[in-house]
Amino acid sequence: MKVITFLGTGKYEETTYLHPHGGKSAKPSPLFQEALLDFYSPQEMLVLLTPTAAAHSNWNTMQTRL
Repeated sequence: MKVITFLGTGKYEETTYLHPHGGKSAKPSPLFQEALLDFYSPQEMLVLLTPTAAAHSNWNTMQTRL
């Protein structure tokens, strides 16, 4: 499975994401992408972001956590 996702520059806060089918919860994270990994275990994740987002701390956080 391949996942395509987006990353922005907003303030991301730690949240517990719930899967809409079955109610499974992912570990708490500020990143929805981390929940996607927990729910689906994709082989590949493509992250689309602007140059501004690439220079933002959210991108560094994602690279560190994932």
